[in-house]
Formats: sequence, C-alpha cells, structure tokens
Amino acid sequence: MRVVRLLVGLLTAGLAGLLAVLRPGPLPALDWLVYDALVRSESVPAQAAGPTLTAVVAIDETSLTHYGQWPWSRDLVAELVERLHTLGATTIAFDVLFAEPDRLEPAADARLAAALARSSNVLGHGLLFDAVAAPPGCHLRPVELVERQRGELPPHARFFEVRGAICPLPELARAAGTTGFINATPDVDGRLRRVPLLVRQGDDVYPALALAAVRRVTGGPLVLDARADGSMALTVGSQTVTLDASGRMLVRHRPPSGREALIGATDVLDGHVDPSLIQGRIVFVGATALGLRDAVTTPIEPGLPGVVLHAAVADTLMGGPGFERPELAPLVEVSSALVAALLVSAITWRVGIVAGGISGLLLAAATWWAAHGLLVQSGRFISPSWSWIGIAAALVVDGAVGLARERRRADREQRRHGDAQRLIVQALTTLTETRDADTGRHARRTQGLTRILATALARRPPHRKTLDAGRVVLISTLAPLHDIGKVGVSDAVLRKPGALTPAEVEEMRRHPGLGYESLLRAEVLAGVHDDEVLAVAKDIVHTHHERWDGSGYPRGLRGEEIPVSGRLVALVDAYDAMVGGRSYRAGVAHEEAVRSIADSSGEQFDPEVVEAFLSVQHLFRAMLVREETESS
Repeated sequence: MRVVRLLVGLLTAGLAGLLAVLRPGPLPALDWLVYDALVRSESVPAQAAGPTLTAVVAIDETSLTHYGQWPWSRDLVAELVERLHTLGATTIAFDVLFAEPDRLEPAADARLAAALARSSNVLGHGLLFDAVAAPPGCHLRPVELVERQRGELPPHARFFEVRGAICPLPELARAAGTTGFINATPDVDGRLRRVPLLVRQGDDVYPALALAAVRRVTGGPLVLDARADGSMALTVGSQTVTLDASGRMLVRHRPPSGREALIGATDVLDGHVDPSLIQGRIVFVGATALGLRDAVTTPIEPGLPGVVLHAAVADTLMGGPGFERPELAPLVEVSSALVAALLVSAITWRVGIVAGGISGLLLAAATWWAAHGLLVQSGRFISPSWSWIGIAAALVVDGAVGLARERRRADREQRRHGDAQRLIVQALTTLTETRDADTGRHARRTQGLTRILATALARRPPHRKTLDAGRVVLISTLAPLHDIGKVGVSDAVLRKPGALTPAEVEEMRRHPGLGYESLLRAEVLAGVHDDEVLAVAKDIVHTHHERWDGSGYPRGLRGEEIPVSGRLVALVDAYDAMVGGRSYRAGVAHEEAVRSIADSSGEQFDPEVVEAFLSVQHLFRAMLVREETESS
C-alpha cells in the first residue's frame, strides 16, 4: 500500500509539473488574472516608488476650449515646444501624429520644424501590420542593437514584424531626428499589461516612443541579451529591463493616487506652470480629452490615456521601479507545482482528505503572500497559480483514489452482506424443506420466477422508480421465505396426502402470521430497527396470500394496500402451485395456469402484475422446462 501511495503521489506531482511546463489551454490566462490581483493589491505608496522622472502635458478639455479643436496650428505647437524647453525639459516626446501638413497655413510646418531642430524631441508614428510597406518619404530611423544571442537566430528575430507605418511629415521627422511608435496592443482579454519596446521590419529594428525618448537622454547603444528561458534583457544606459520573447515589457503603472497631476497644455502656453514639474524631465505630450485620447484598460484602472502609459514606461527605463519576470521564474513555478502536489498528497494519505484540504488552503495562502511580497519588494512576478494547480491536482487525484478505495470497501461489504442474506435465506429454506420436501422445492423455484416477474414489472412506467435493480434483486432473493411460517404447521396438516378439512385449512392459513411473528421476534431479539431486508421479508411472508379484491388473508388487504413485493410473490406462488402440483393432485399445464391467472386479474391479482406476467410467461415456461430436464 505504501508503494501504491508513493506512486500515486509521484504521478500526481508529475502531472502538475507537466501542466506547469506545457501551460495548455486557459491556464496562462489564470496566470494573468493572478497577476492582476497581485498588482491591484500591491499598494506601493508614491514615495516608495520614487520620484517620477517624466511629466505629462495633456491636451485636455480645458486646452481645447481655450485654443480650439485639435489639430492646432503648427505655430501653436511650435510655441509649446519652445516653452517646454525653456522650462528645462530634457526631451519632448509627442504621443500624437503629424502625418499631414497644417490645414490652414502650410508654412507653419517649417516653423514647427525649426523649433524641433533647436532642441531634443521625439515624434510619434503608428505601426501598420497589414500594409505592404511604409509610404514614400517616410523618415524612420532604425536603432542599432548590440545583440548577444543563444542559438542560431538573433534575439530580434522573434519581435513583432510590421509591414508599414503612419509617419510624421518628413521635414518634421528630420528636424526632430528621432521617432518612436505609439502602438500599445492589449492582451486577448482587453487588459494592457505589456508593451512592445522594439519591433522589426525585415532586419531593421524600431523603438517605442518611450524607449526613443529615453535614448535621447541616456545615449549609448542598446544591448539585447537572449536568456535561457526565451526572454531577453534590454540594457538602456545603466538600466536593464526584462522583455519577453516578443520584445514586450511588463508595465508598472503608478496608481492614480501616486501619479503627479497632469499638466494642461494651456498652463504651459499661458506660463502658469511650476518649472520644477518640467525641469530635468522627459515630457510627453498627448491627448487626454474625451474623443481624442487612445485610452487603454490596465489591471489598475480602465480608460488610462496612452500618453500616461508612455510616461510610465519611460520612468522604468530611466531607473524607476518596474515589473519583470525573473529568468528562473518558469523553473520556480514548475518546482512549486511539484512540491505542492507531493506535500499535499503526503498529508492527505497520512491524515486524511480533510486535513489535506486544509493544508492545501494554507499552502495556497502562503504562496500568495510570498508572491505578493516578492512583487512589492522587488517588482519580480512569479505566479503562485502553478502551486495551486499542484495542490488541486493532489486533492482531486487523492480524493478520487480515496473514493475508489472506499467504493471497493463498500462493494466488498455489500457482497458480504449479500452472501449473508443468501446464506440465511438458503438455511431457512432448507429448514422448511426438512419439514416438507414439496414446500422446500416450491420455495426454491419462486426465487427465479420472482426475479423474472419483478424485472418485467420494473419496466412499466408506474414502477420504474420504485423497482430499481437493487430492489428487484432483494425481492427475488427473499421470495423463498414466503412459506417459512409452515414450519409452525403440524405435520398432520402439512403432509396430508388428501384435501384438507375446513379446520385444517384454517390451520394452514395461519402460516403467514406465524412466519411474520417469527421474523418480528428475531428483529426484536437482534435489536435491529428500520432494516430494509427484514422489512421486505416481513411484507412477503405476511401478504403473499392477500388478494387484490380484499378477500385474501390474513388481514384482508385490498389493492395497493398490499406491498408490491407481496403482489409479485402472490402470483408466482399461485403459478408454481398450479403447474407443480401437490402430493394429493397433479399439476396443470402451463397454458392452463396462464389462463387461470389472466382470468383472476383484478380479483386475486394486481392487473399490472398480471400484464407483466403475460409479457414474460414464455420465460416462466422455459424455466419450468429447464427444471424438468435437469431433474430427469
């Protein structure tokens, strides 16, 4: 048994580990739900998260009311650029597209280009995944990567591949010197947790807006290292961040209470902004007004403006707190699934399924708090869900094995109980046979005949629910006891070769009551109460001579007052008595017995039972023939 338990535990742990390795179907989605819950419960105060290294200048409702609908004159945008650099912005990144000339004054584009050329700026462009190529004159500069690869393919080969772009005007792009893509696609459930920092078009690699802006500040090359788990480490200046195989970075959003207020573009243009909010920072300019903003849903809040998202990414790239998946995270998760499954299996086998369930809950809570602490303290995400899957697998498998074990034990007990029932019935039948051979043989035949009749009756609609397979077996097993009361009848009456006198008939009619009283005394002496077997046995013994019309004995029960077991045995008893004969008279033919029973429907016998008998009377005949053949 210990070897079996060990094998079951190892197989369960192996199953949990295999699920953690393969991550089939909806299981990765469970990971992200757990991630969202951990992020929402992170609760890192703004001071612990460090000062923000970016600022957001919002084209908000107030700005639109003051300066008119978007797009604004390029002269106004040029003035915004100059004021921000005067306030000390290190770089300005535009989360807007300048894809078309100024609609009112084309010469204004030249003035904006001049303003962009005098300072450090980054313009946004949009990626296209279904276009054939970038439109003519698109001025996009790929970045230079220093790549350290594992295997034959360079790390960037697995980046998202784009087919084209919506580009800023060439003269504006040349003046700014750098562009970055502004696309940010959410996961399949609509929540944005990761943003791509790099994409490729052929062998050229292009940066996201936030990455391009940070590079204007830090300078130096981008270093991309492939890692053993398929992820990548991207080094920007002195900061290294983790990317997944597609080049996406987990975003650590500041909760609304931890973000500094957005700065309205109107305040900048009107000179009403505190210079300390701009000086030394990367400034992102984008729309937050309803109808203009490209809002995204994050684990923390719905409707986050895209410009705020770019600022959060840049904060992390500048050395601010971020989230990452450690290189060893998959190994830790697989190990946690194995260990959790083994531990819960061991507790379940040793103490029981309830203790295993409680230990599983405690272990699940412990892994949750460990994952929460790791995320809060270091920003590293290792999912606890795989240990939960190990716990669940152990409880399900151990519970199923335990249930199967209990079922086998119950089956053994049921078989022993059935064997004991059959032994008692056979012993009592044999006892009856010692008094009268005809009565003993008759009792034995009724068992098979009753099973045939009860099975047929069970198929009829009124009895389908009450006569299940177990009930049929029980009634047929106990049917031979119906004449046990004849043990109390005198030999002179029981073995009389001729017809009985009226007084002898009355004595013979006592046998149902004698049998019932014997079973009742046995029940009291044994201290048994509400036992189904004894209840059915008493019904058969006491009511098998009752008649459907109420003229039977010993109690004169009528119709459905007679238990169905008594109604079944009454017909079988009558049939066997007719075809089997007695010492003082010969038996009748099967066909004559069938006609007699059919004629007695509604008087002596339940009509439903008679109809069931008529449907299987050929089986009665076959059993009679088989017995005659075997006895000869």
